[in-house]
Amino acid sequence: GEMQSYVKSAPLSVLRFFLSFKSEAIRLAESGEFDLIWAHWWIPGGWVGAKAVAKSGCPMVVTCHGTDIHMLNAYPLLQRTGSRVFAAAERITVVSSFLKDSLVASIGERVNNISDRILVAPMPIDTDVFSFDENTRPESGSIITASRLTKQKNLNVLIHAAKRLMSDGVS
Repeated sequence: GEMQSYVKSAPLSVLRFFLSFKSEAIRLAESGEFDLIWAHWWIPGGWVGAKAVAKSGCPMVVTCHGTDIHMLNAYPLLQRTGSRVFAAAERITVVSSFLKDSLVASIGERVNNISDRILVAPMPIDTDVFSFDENTRPESGSIITASRLTKQKNLNVLIHAAKRLMSDGVS
């Protein structure tokens, strides 16, 4: 979520990173040791992956979360590069239908059949599908979350679950 501010503050460092990332990814993809390139975020991973796909023919999956798709709307100059990335992808995963619709609206006219290649893999979990079961027996263990403290992460659900576990004597 902070990538664009870092790019603005250290553009030469970012450029050096992109170029070394690209050359190493191409080298690895051309080695033939891999069946798939997975790019987490369309930029920088997808940009690098698209370059590796062009050199190796290895298929690529691109995963987008939010900020990376928002950047396509906030910075229209990125749409051309984004279009090349998504055109190179066999599959694209996004974490919500909203993001799928946003991606299609941003570059759908530039990338053939993009909507058909997008799979929505929701994050966080759908609480209408996954809910507390009174018959589940508590067990000891740990809960780990790696996320930013923002409303859309629904960490309140995790906090309430931890509180319930503690009140049930699970530590």
